Amino acid sequence: MKVYLMRHGEALHPAVDPEMRLSERGLNDARRMGDYLMSLRQPIDSVWHSPKARARQTAQCVAEAIQFDAAGLELRRDITPEGDSELVFNSIESARESGRLRGLLIVSHMPFLPQLAGKLTGGSARADFETASVMALSAAGGVWELQWFKAPAQL
Repeated sequence: MKVYLMRHGEALHPAVDPEMRLSERGLNDARRMGDYLMSLRQPIDSVWHSPKARARQTAQCVAEAIQFDAAGLELRRDITPEGDSELVFNSIESARESGRLRGLLIVSHMPFLPQLAGKLTGGSARADFETASVMALSAAGGVWELQWFKAPAQL
């Protein structure tokens, strides 16, 4: 199983947009990252996103690029900036052990993403998640390992 941890795209400043929806750059970066994920030809069976507008929009952009049915996007209230990485770790492990998912994309926020990456890898995977960046992790024999990390500027 692979897990892709993605930070939402760049958002508008709250003074401009109190909901902090994606900026034009944020939309473009999310689409580009989605195109990159599509080019890998790795299955993504589930997409989780936080309830915040910027994460939802990012998930929608990526879903379109990877030809994932947007109706299948899953809003998760436990992957907010203050989310519980232990709870989400347990959900991921349950999915891995059941074999029901080959690939999972989680679109979330700082500081939650580095916390979850650390939880999954036992602290070995560390990264500064720029907006719209993705960390790919793979489980082999029950151990999660970093496969790659990409920021939009690297595409």
